[in-house]
Amino acid sequence: MLKLLLILFRNLLNRVGLIMVMAFLITRTNIFRKLVSKHNLSLYDKTILILVFGIFGIIGTYIGIPIKGAIANGRVIGVFVGGLLGGPLVGTLSGLLAGGHRFLTDIGGFTAFSCGLSTFVEGIMAGFLKKKMDTVDNKVTFSLITGALAEVIQMIIILIFSKPFSAALDLVKIIGIPMIVTNSIGIAIFIAIIETVY
Repeated sequence: MLKLLLILFRNLLNRVGLIMVMAFLITRTNIFRKLVSKHNLSLYDKTILILVFGIFGIIGTYIGIPIKGAIANGRVIGVFVGGLLGGPLVGTLSGLLAGGHRFLTDIGGFTAFSCGLSTFVEGIMAGFLKKKMDTVDNKVTFSLITGALAEVIQMIIILIFSKPFSAALDLVKIIGIPMIVTNSIGIAIFIAIIETVY
């Protein structure tokens, strides 16, 4: 069990690393720099952010690791960062985009609904945390803690909505800690990268 956890942890860190490389590259573009530097986002600006962070979430699904009929992944990273930056509309709709993709595609697995739902919920959560995020001094620490909390919520949603419960419990025992730790670190690093734009 410990060996499996360590392997999963290492592989998830590698996947998070890929997302961070993409995050770094996108923050080098002028259009993204202008968007995240704005204090008042227009509907057009928010639409772009929804697409960008929704796509980040979808990529997080595709580079995930199949395990026990589910996928250990970094889908939440893009969605959560989108919500923290763009507010409720961006968080909700990027969560709906990435979560809906997880649920509706042939990736399947017995956690398809619960993982799609949790991505949506985490996007909403991040969106409503934006106002608080704007007032804190250490945004990186704030995003690390709230990102970890969001992933705990995802594990609870998996346990509640995935059937059979015994399979969901076995899955959470394996993916819980690695995903909570690596995805919260990924969210914090993404925010740190964006902070350099400011």
